Amino acid sequence: MITFLSVMIGQILEATPLLESFGNAKTVCNDNSSRFGKYTQIYMDGGVISGAITSQYLLEKSRIVFQAKSERNYHIFYEMLAGLPNNEKRSLYLQEAETYYYLNQGGNCTIDGKDDGEDFRRLLSAMEILCFTPEEQNSIYRLLSSVLHLGNVYFQPHQAEGQEVASVVSTQEIRVVAELLQVSPDSLQKSVTFKLMDTVREKIYTPLTVESAVDARDAIAKILYSLLFSWLTEHINGRVYPRSEALSISILDIYGFEELQVNSFEQLCINYANETLQFFFNRVIFQEEQEEYMREQIEWQQQPFSHNQACLDLIAAKPHGILRILDDQCGFPQATDHTFLQKCHYHHGNSTLYARPKMPLPEFTLKHYAGKVTYQVHKFLDKNFDMVRHDVLDLFIQSKNRMVSSLFLKHLESVSQQRSNSQHNSTGRRYQANTVSAKFQNSLQQLLEKMERCNPYFVRCIKPNHHKESGVFDMELVNTQLHYSGIMETIYIRKDGFPVRLCFHSFLSRYKPLLCLKDSPPADGENCLVMLHKLGPVKSGSYQLGVSKIFLKEELYQLLEGKRDRVLHLAAMTLQRYARMCFVRKNFVKFRRRVTLFEARSRGYLARKRFALKRKYLIRLRSTVLLIVNCQRYMRTVVETARKAEEDRINREVVNVTTLPIPAELAGLLQAAAGGEELHWDCLAVVQAPKVQVDPQLTLPLDINNYLITHYIRAIFREPLFGMLTTPLENSLIRLEEELKHGALNIFILILRFMGDPNLNGAQENLFGNYIIQRGLANPSLRDEILAQVANQVWRNPNILNSERGWLLLSSCLSAFLPSQRMAKYLLKFVSDYGPEGYRCVCQHRLLQALQQLSVRPEYARTYPPCLLEWTANRKRAHTVLHIHCFDGVSFLCPLHSWTTGEEMAKDILQHRGVVEGRRGWSVLLKEPAQWAELEGSDYVLDLMSDLELPADFPKHSSYFIISAQEPTKVRPNASISLLGGRFDMSDDVISSAIPGSDGFGQDLEPQRGMDHYLDSLFDPDTESAAGLSSRMKGLEESVGPGNSKASPPGLHFHLEAVRVLPVGRCQQAALAQQQQAIVNQQAIIMAQQMTMQAMAMVGSPSSGDVSSPPPAANIDVFVSPAKCPVTPSPSASAIKEASFKPAKTTKIRVSNRPPTPLPPVSREVPVETKTIQTQLHQSTNEEHYTYTNVPWRLYLRKEVFYPKDSFNNPLVLDLIFKQIVNDTLSEACVRITRDERQKMKALFVKHGVEQNMDPVEEHVKKTIVMAARETWEIYFSRLFPASGSVGTGVQVLSVSHSGIKLLKTVRSSAAAPDYFRILRPYTYADILFVTIPSENMLEFNLTNEKLILFSAKAPQVKHLIDTFINEIKKDSDYVIAERNFVTDDRSMLSFHKEDIIKLQVMDGLEKGYSYGCVVKKKVVFLEELKRDTQDFGWKFGAVFSRSGAFPAECVHPIAPPDFLLLPLDRRAEPRGGAGQFAVSSAVAVAVASTMAAHEIDQTIEKVSLDGFGDGDLDERTLQDSRYDMLEFAKKYFRQTASGKGDSLKSKSKNRDSREPTEMIKFSKTPLTESLIEFTDSAMNRVAADLFLCVMRFMGDSSPRGQTEQEVVSNFLKLIADFALMRDEAYCQLLKQLTTNTSSKPDSCQRGWRLLYILTAFHRCSEVLKPFLLKYLQQASRSAGTQYQGIAKACEQNLKRTYQFGGRTVAPNSMELKAMMAGRSSKRQLFLFPGGIERHVKLKTCSVALEVIEELCYEMGVHRREAIEEYAVFLVTNRGQNVRPLNKHEYILDVATEAELVDSNYSFWFRRVVWTQPLKFENELCVAMHYNQILPDYRKGLLNVLPHGKVSDQQFHQISKLAALQHRAKDIIFIPSIHDLSEYVATPLFKKQPPRQWVTMVTQHMQQIQTLNPHQARAQFLGLVSAFPMFGSSFFYIHSSSSTTFYAPCILAVSQHGLHFLHKNTHELMVVVPLVEVQSSRTQRPTAGASYPYVDLTLGDTNTHRVIQLQLEQGLELCRVIAMQVENMMSVREKRLALPPSEITML
Repeated sequence: MITFLSVMIGQILEATPLLESFGNAKTVCNDNSSRFGKYTQIYMDGGVISGAITSQYLLEKSRIVFQAKSERNYHIFYEMLAGLPNNEKRSLYLQEAETYYYLNQGGNCTIDGKDDGEDFRRLLSAMEILCFTPEEQNSIYRLLSSVLHLGNVYFQPHQAEGQEVASVVSTQEIRVVAELLQVSPDSLQKSVTFKLMDTVREKIYTPLTVESAVDARDAIAKILYSLLFSWLTEHINGRVYPRSEALSISILDIYGFEELQVNSFEQLCINYANETLQFFFNRVIFQEEQEEYMREQIEWQQQPFSHNQACLDLIAAKPHGILRILDDQCGFPQATDHTFLQKCHYHHGNSTLYARPKMPLPEFTLKHYAGKVTYQVHKFLDKNFDMVRHDVLDLFIQSKNRMVSSLFLKHLESVSQQRSNSQHNSTGRRYQANTVSAKFQNSLQQLLEKMERCNPYFVRCIKPNHHKESGVFDMELVNTQLHYSGIMETIYIRKDGFPVRLCFHSFLSRYKPLLCLKDSPPADGENCLVMLHKLGPVKSGSYQLGVSKIFLKEELYQLLEGKRDRVLHLAAMTLQRYARMCFVRKNFVKFRRRVTLFEARSRGYLARKRFALKRKYLIRLRSTVLLIVNCQRYMRTVVETARKAEEDRINREVVNVTTLPIPAELAGLLQAAAGGEELHWDCLAVVQAPKVQVDPQLTLPLDINNYLITHYIRAIFREPLFGMLTTPLENSLIRLEEELKHGALNIFILILRFMGDPNLNGAQENLFGNYIIQRGLANPSLRDEILAQVANQVWRNPNILNSERGWLLLSSCLSAFLPSQRMAKYLLKFVSDYGPEGYRCVCQHRLLQALQQLSVRPEYARTYPPCLLEWTANRKRAHTVLHIHCFDGVSFLCPLHSWTTGEEMAKDILQHRGVVEGRRGWSVLLKEPAQWAELEGSDYVLDLMSDLELPADFPKHSSYFIISAQEPTKVRPNASISLLGGRFDMSDDVISSAIPGSDGFGQDLEPQRGMDHYLDSLFDPDTESAAGLSSRMKGLEESVGPGNSKASPPGLHFHLEAVRVLPVGRCQQAALAQQQQAIVNQQAIIMAQQMTMQAMAMVGSPSSGDVSSPPPAANIDVFVSPAKCPVTPSPSASAIKEASFKPAKTTKIRVSNRPPTPLPPVSREVPVETKTIQTQLHQSTNEEHYTYTNVPWRLYLRKEVFYPKDSFNNPLVLDLIFKQIVNDTLSEACVRITRDERQKMKALFVKHGVEQNMDPVEEHVKKTIVMAARETWEIYFSRLFPASGSVGTGVQVLSVSHSGIKLLKTVRSSAAAPDYFRILRPYTYADILFVTIPSENMLEFNLTNEKLILFSAKAPQVKHLIDTFINEIKKDSDYVIAERNFVTDDRSMLSFHKEDIIKLQVMDGLEKGYSYGCVVKKKVVFLEELKRDTQDFGWKFGAVFSRSGAFPAECVHPIAPPDFLLLPLDRRAEPRGGAGQFAVSSAVAVAVASTMAAHEIDQTIEKVSLDGFGDGDLDERTLQDSRYDMLEFAKKYFRQTASGKGDSLKSKSKNRDSREPTEMIKFSKTPLTESLIEFTDSAMNRVAADLFLCVMRFMGDSSPRGQTEQEVVSNFLKLIADFALMRDEAYCQLLKQLTTNTSSKPDSCQRGWRLLYILTAFHRCSEVLKPFLLKYLQQASRSAGTQYQGIAKACEQNLKRTYQFGGRTVAPNSMELKAMMAGRSSKRQLFLFPGGIERHVKLKTCSVALEVIEELCYEMGVHRREAIEEYAVFLVTNRGQNVRPLNKHEYILDVATEAELVDSNYSFWFRRVVWTQPLKFENELCVAMHYNQILPDYRKGLLNVLPHGKVSDQQFHQISKLAALQHRAKDIIFIPSIHDLSEYVATPLFKKQPPRQWVTMVTQHMQQIQTLNPHQARAQFLGLVSAFPMFGSSFFYIHSSSSTTFYAPCILAVSQHGLHFLHKNTHELMVVVPLVEVQSSRTQRPTAGASYPYVDLTLGDTNTHRVIQLQLEQGLELCRVIAMQVENMMSVREKRLALPPSEITML
């Protein structure tokens, strides 16, 4: 109910603006004057509005057809013309308001301060609220439009039958009105030119004179509008009519008194209504005032008041009132306005209120209450009669428009009803007039009756002045209005009386507080008098007592009110006093309560202090007791448990393996770890399950059960033996190369020691296992052998502890490297089926996780062995998690495994936080107190931990983490991790990979051969042989084959860099070799000393006796010996001296030194496995999660690199990247940011108020910061890889980012500043064709013009990342590069050369992404289904160097779009001189000039796009951004001050000021000698000087020297076209001359803008200059008060269109240039429709053919894009001999300029080419156009194909009907003659039967179509012909052909069904070629002696094809028609293929 009432109220409110639009108009007195009376009754139900009824009175209909000067018609007309969309206005044939006679009579069609368009939108809103349907709105527009068009129907007199009659000047408006109202145009024309007299026998049409015709026309217009207004009122009442009877409030809004320059019948009625209402006002006001006094019995003298009853009687009294006389005169046929006036003079000439004119004029004057008014009686009788002829009513009742028909039908019924009522009520000879005045008097009487039933209130509107001006108060005018409206008399009555009247009760209640009365006395007059006298003295006559009221004078009333105010003031002060007291008391109570609380808490504090002292002593006592209890518990739990564990450790030794030799390097590492502690050993903890959930998605291979381990043993093992061994191997298990066998045997010894050595503690065990794993990491060829050996040792191992250590080693190996593809599935099944509980799950998952990585990235192993966290998790068979922090302060525990990369971990966290897009390109960094270590996204996370934990002497690979050192002096002493960051310990040009004998990838140096000789001479030969001693000293080093990580002596380990740089010189190499030899000799001396001491210890040690077990490290030997001698490896002699060879102190636990229990022999026969074991995917049973806690480092999430199509629209992603940038900028430590980049970013922070830890920050600020970092920071968002290049490059690092790759070199900085990277050379992805890896660690980049060779240890990762980026960029790229030349003479084709960059474009309205097929091969059809979304098929349409056309796709391949091509923006960072200067200058040339200029300078540079201003629009923030000012552009790209040595001091001082950027962008009076923009080619300076001279000559600042304006402009444009590098130079020169123009020529600046207007229409600027130029133009067009706002806006529009269509190419001719200089930018061009129909189109400077086609199609009512594409514009020259179709993007004025040189009588034709869309018959122009185009082909007999020349009877009747329709289309109703029929029927058909027979048949059809008008006849003709087989074809006459399948001459019909070759005489079909078989079409010039050109058609499929040569006149038109048909076929097929299968089936 509430909703209904709110809707009802809204509808009532919206009815007012609707009725005002239709009923208000501008008059001389009021801009919004009501021209009708409105009486609105608002019904109230329960206090809520429930409905309304609106009545309207006397609409001023004469205003529709006539307005006085400075007046307007009704508002609706102007609002409709201003607010209707253009397409709707075209459908209603509407133009501007000034073109309509009914609207322009007042002289001005606009009103100051009124927006007609905005009012129309409000009107539409009101109609929508009032539920007007779209059909009703359309009908309203049609009615209003028809009224306007009626006013433009003009008449001219002519003589007919001896009398002057009226005829219509032009029937165009009649036809428009008839179409809008859907009536017959002939009948409508007759209704305004003839008068119908309907007699009994016949209807007589009497022609009208011109004046009568105008009256008839105006009468129709008035009745149309008045009926529409009445219908609107009824419609509104129908929507808001009350549901039930209720109380109502009525509002009367009626016209005021009017006195105009010309007062007619309407003004008389209006003033009569005002006289009546004034009489009612006087009677109500004055009588009620006096009645009030009389009712209250007050002594009062009645005041007389004036009334206007005499004036009312004069106007309307019976029988001789003026209106009565008028009604009587309307009843006489011979009465005229003059007879009416004479009767008025006769009856009222003596009246004082009536005045005759002094001169014999048709007027009379009445004296109204408001003044005298003179009325002109012209057309009084016509306006009063206001009847519409019956023939007009019948015409509109028969309208096909339902609204028009219903309006006139209701009007006819109401007229008939009124006539019947008047006849029924008439008595005798009295006649009751049915006139306007009678109706008006009746409705006015009804209005008065309604008002008398109400309680009226009056609102008087006073007009301040006659001029409609604000702030002007005309005292005399206002005084006059106050007098004649009765206001002054009302004031006098009130002043003489008692204006204040209070009821007794109200008076006593109001003033009782003055007497301090609590209750009021009884309400009577006596008590009132008593109270009044008590209040003070009262003057006599200042009051009177009535019956129920007391009447007071104003003076007494004010006295009483003053006393009452004083009493109230005292009462308020008393109230305030007590309120303040209450507040003070409340505060006091609160203070007292707080004091009490303070005392209580003080006492409590003292009591607690005493209690704490007592508790302290009690705790001390309790701690002593607990200490004793805990010691006892510790002995029971820890010591006993350790003893048992030690026994288990000893028991796992199957055989004594402690005597097996190990490398000395490993011995030293174990000795260092003898303490049992390692890094992070106390930082591991078990935590709860993490909230971040990761789906492992592990699946077993489907064929896993086929890979039994026995199959692998029999196929790969040397011997089919598999089982645990207790002695070292004699040969490798699997077949290896000879050089690898020794390494395999040594590794097996290490495995035996690892699994069985009881003396290894936890730290030593991890270190020992990592050493074995490192051997596998260093040599991939040994990995399968290592895994096979471990699997062999756990198979059939009876010792559980020994086997468990083997499975631990196997799981750790699988955490670091993969088996080969040959072994992977066998090993997977083995560990899944035979692994012990817990380990089978761990090993299976590790192997599956590693295999899963192979599916997404290249195969590569871990960099380091497992970390402590992995070893612990593998032992416990538990999970691992890490604590990851984000820069927004949030942290998570994230699960991970050994094969989790940094990017995968980041994806898991972002997915957990709800990020869907933008999860790629993230990684982690490890932040320590002094430095950050960044992990590449493709590297494994746990390698960070392993690198931290491994000892410095461990033989590990070099790391490639990027170190950002906050304090360079406190960097962690780990050389390998500081490779790419922090401090670089080695020089930029010397690197360890250049060491002889090293491959540079983690392998150690071999000992020098001189070592053996030195050891031989060291010991005595009697002690032991030198060779044996050397062998044992090296730990069997020589047995390690090549390719292994050979163990170096303790302390001798080189961390070789994978980043290869240039080899050093010969002198440096010699010095380096000497240095290496010295190090080796030093290590040899150290080892010799160690061996000497060991020998001495062996001689002096006892051979037997009970000796306590030595520390575990002391039992590690470096050679086979029964003695246990400590070995303390040391990196230097000084370290040895300090250590004094003392063993490390360890906790000694005494255990029994018993020998291991001998095992029974283990069978090594290959087990017989069956396929009954079904391998299953195991689930972990241990839910524990281990992680690091209390570590001094943190892991942070970091955005590393942006993928090409990556975005940061997600608010969370944007916030994380923003805070990362803020942190890195303000930390001063990130090596990815240079000092200049950091300073600029800090300045940007200051600009936007960004500070550290500032939150929140607006989103647009975040985006600005992130975009600035992404686009301007060179390597911040990039992945850095170690790399080295060829000789002389100095490359050390390769950067890969979303914009391309960069070659970097590390540069050492000062001690206080961090090192940084220098960019040697950048490459964009457009330069990279593909990347290959010819050999290990070698990268070959195939670029567009060169090859780049780099070496990197991470070559697979580099290739994978670059391939990923290139594939994503090419996926949606619109750019291709030419692989070879393609040159052709065909203008529709695109010629290009190798390595040109071509941008693909969408042609002729195809949807984005669809390729344009100019000619279809079979390949296209074949590849549609398979490669529909690829770009490698068919023909494509594109552009290069501002030229466009089709080209074959096989000549090109896709490349990256220019969005990913970057440009160095800061010129100060450019290198000066050499290759660097060359590259950067070429890049600047690209930015400032064009692609052609870039190719001229450097072939590797391509066009750039800056800041994304692709659409040409700049937002408001950009307009305020100073970085796009021309001054900033000048600073970056303008020529700088030359400082060469050859410059003289004079020249320097002369150019100093002119070279300042602020001066270079300002107006110059002297010519330039150099270009503004600095180019590398000095020849450009001369071109730039000539350009500037042209500019000055055109602007008038230099002498033209005999050249005309056209020659200057032509030279100017020719220079730019010839030197494309000069485009930006030309723009800069023009802007320079327009800025601060101080020329002495007054029109210099204006002419400069004209030249800029021309330039923007012809040439585009570069992408770099584009934002600067657009900002300049937009500021000029938007700046208030700027003189050249309009032309600046036009220049901006020209520039946008030039970017869209490529720019004009033909210089303007003299006429066009003259128009431009005069400020005219448009030209009316004639376009010819078929049949000679002419249409003029307004062409602008940059209008293209597509816009012309759209405008003409809109005029024909064609709006759909698919339909518009079927039309084309043709250029016709040489009297129709040459016909050329225009490309839809061709500039019309260019074509016209060229054509005018060939043929001054050229013309443009508009035709339809493709006929797939259905015909529409609503628009008359559309039907006429198609009819005229089809008719010639039909009359030639080309549309119908007759088999064997036979014609059936049905065809005869059809052809006869078509002939009859052609005859009717000429608007002829007579029977056609035989001559006419010979034209209507094709000649071959006409001869098929006698002419008389044709006449008979056509006559029959003429009778049937007699009722059709010409338009309908044409439409029916098209409907019948459209069914013919050749309908929609384009016909060409073929003179000759090379084909043998058909004969020439013949006729070629091209349609959507193919190419039809017809017989030239019989038109029978000879051959049909489907469109799918057409591969190409090409025109050739005619050979010598031939008159017509040739067209080569290539037909066939992908396998076979043939070429047909056709000779015809219109070869180019044939190629264009075929192209359009093929294009239409491809678009239809693309849409069909895009539908789902069900839709395709339906099609």
